Amino acid sequence: MQNYKLFTVVFVVLLTACTLANNQTELPKTAIPPTETSFPTQTSAPTLTPTPTAVGTPTPVPLDNVEGTLFFDYNGNGLRDENEPPIPNFGVCIKSKDICATTDKDGHFSFISIAPEGANISLSFVDPNATNPALAFRYINRWLNEMKLPAYEKDGIKVPEQRLNDISISELSNGFIAKARSNVSIGLTQGFLTLPFDHKSWFFIYNWVDLNPEKGAVHNYNGITRVSTFHQDVVNQPLAVLDGHDGIDFAVKNGTKVYASIPGEVIDISTFEPDNGRILIRTRIGAKEYKVNYGHVAKFLVGSGDKIRKGQVIAIIGKTTELHFQVLTLPSQNEPCKYFGFPSRPDDYHPEETPRLDPYRDEQNPICVSYWTVDNNPQYAISENPQP
Repeated sequence: MQNYKLFTVVFVVLLTACTLANNQTELPKTAIPPTETSFPTQTSAPTLTPTPTAVGTPTPVPLDNVEGTLFFDYNGNGLRDENEPPIPNFGVCIKSKDICATTDKDGHFSFISIAPEGANISLSFVDPNATNPALAFRYINRWLNEMKLPAYEKDGIKVPEQRLNDISISELSNGFIAKARSNVSIGLTQGFLTLPFDHKSWFFIYNWVDLNPEKGAVHNYNGITRVSTFHQDVVNQPLAVLDGHDGIDFAVKNGTKVYASIPGEVIDISTFEPDNGRILIRTRIGAKEYKVNYGHVAKFLVGSGDKIRKGQVIAIIGKTTELHFQVLTLPSQNEPCKYFGFPSRPDDYHPEETPRLDPYRDEQNPICVSYWTVDNNPQYAISENPQP
């Protein structure tokens, strides 16, 4: 009986459990809100702080000297020859630094620790004799290089090889460019003309420029007032000046070579009669222009348009045994003393308005200057009593 009751109880319990299982519904799930995804916002790049380096004393740029020598360039070739003296007591200044030095007895000057090696230094000059035309320097001759002109033949004349100095001529007032750590030789001259002959040639001057504009009256640079009646009479008579003469006449031998007194360009070659022509060479010195006329030549050894170096052979003198040497300038050009020619002369090649310059300094006019490299004295001596 008891077993039956126990079985009934177990059966009821199992039946209740099954009923509950069949009637159970799914419990709702709790919604889990989605998690918000955060994206990084753009920010400015961080400032990099340089790693500090050890700071030491900066290495100074070494400064070099500027020094040189001034010399009297008698022959105008830009090189110092054995007989050319130093120029003492001459002022040399550095423009950018407003400092000056004075050349010693040997013409030497120096500036210490001025600029880095190779720097261009602009020099200016103070001539203690600037107001004295007889002593003042006005030009600088700068040697550029040596030029070799090969031998050639022209107009039946064989011209041998020539070794020439290529130079530039500038006015002293324009100064000079030197380089730091350099030792320069600077050649100064009073004029820019050199004689048109080799120093071994025989020649003498027998006629000068007439500086007196009055007809029938003459005077040359050193005061000769005797009137010559004809070119050749002065060879055997006391020195005289041809009335209205507008150049210098050199007496020379037949066959004498003529050399260029200035570097420049041949702008005209003319023949007026057999054995008698002229070569006109133009040069520019800064903004100024000059022309030199070589008259009464027989053979031309250069051509029109040729570039000419100072000292280059340009012509041969023939039967005229004379060279007419004439310096011309521009009407507007500022020159201390210039005069106008006399167009009535048959051998006057230039119009009346073309001003002339006497290469010699008129000693009777205190403002006149010489155009020779050495004042009133060409670089080669001229015989007092010439003998052919």
